[in-house]
Amino acid sequence: MKKKHEIELTKADIRNELTAILLEIDRVAKIIGIKYFLYAGTLLGAVRHKGFIPWDDDVDICIERSEYEKLLSEFNNLANPKFKLISPYTERNYLWGYAKVINTETTLIENRLKPPFEYGLFVDIFPFDYVQISSEKEKLAIQDNLLLFNRRQMITDFRYAPLQWKICNFWNLVIYKGKNRFSYLFKDAAENNIKFNEYQKSLSPKEKNADSILVAFGLEPQIDRLLFNAKWYEEAIELDFEGHKLMAPIGYDEILTTAYGDYMQLPPENKRHGEHYPKVTWKLTNES
Repeated sequence: MKKKHEIELTKADIRNELTAILLEIDRVAKIIGIKYFLYAGTLLGAVRHKGFIPWDDDVDICIERSEYEKLLSEFNNLANPKFKLISPYTERNYLWGYAKVINTETTLIENRLKPPFEYGLFVDIFPFDYVQISSEKEKLAIQDNLLLFNRRQMITDFRYAPLQWKICNFWNLVIYKGKNRFSYLFKDAAENNIKFNEYQKSLSPKEKNADSILVAFGLEPQIDRLLFNAKWYEEAIELDFEGHKLMAPIGYDEILTTAYGDYMQLPPENKRHGEHYPKVTWKLTNES
C-alpha cells in the first residue's frame, strides 16, 4: 500500500525548481524557434542581481501572441513530463488569463486561491499583443473593457477564494457594471479568460505598424501599467540569471526605468517583501 508523505521545499529548493522550469521553457522555445522575454521583477532580478531578487520568489516571462500560441500548442509534447503547461484552454475553471508551466512533482498552497485542478510550483507566461492607440479616449475605452473582464474574473474566482478574498470578490459583484452579474458566480472561469484573450487579440492592428505592446498582466485594469514601447521588444538579448543565459528584451533599461525609476537602487528594507508561496511540498509516496 502506498502512503503519501509531505516534505516541504526550502526557499533554496523553490528557487532551484523555478530556475529548472525557466530552463525547460528556454529549451523548448529554442526547439520550436520562438522568443520569450524575462518580465517584471524577473527582468529586474536578472539586471540588478543576475538572478532572483533576494526577497522575491516569483518568475514571470512574456511572449508575443503568435509565438505564445505556438508554445501552448507544442510545449507539453516536447517537455520533460515533470513539467506541464496549463492555461484556460486546457483546464476547466482556470482562474487566470495567461498560461503557467508547473512542476508536477510539487503541490502548491497559496493564500489567495485554491484552484480545482492539478497545481504545482509555476512560472507565469504572459502573452502580449501589438496595439496602436491613437487617442486618450481610445485608451480609456480599452481600460474600461479590461476592468469589466477583471470584475468578471473576481466574481468567478469567488468559489475558490478564502474568506478574506470572498469579501473582496463580493464587493466586485456589487460594483460590477455589466449585465447578468450573478451568472458569473456559476460560469466556468476559463470561459471568461478565453474571451478576455480574444478581446486583447482583437486590439492588434492588421498592419505591422503598432508602436506599443499590451501585456495583460493578470487582467490588471490599469492600462498604463500594461503598455510598453514596441521597440523595446524588437529583439531578444541574453542576460545572466542564476548562472544561466536567458532571453530578455533589448530595451530592458528603458523598461525598468519606466517601471521602477532608478532601478539599480535597492528599496528600503521595510519594502523588501514579495514571497508568494506559503507552502510548497514534494509529491512523494512510499510503500508501506
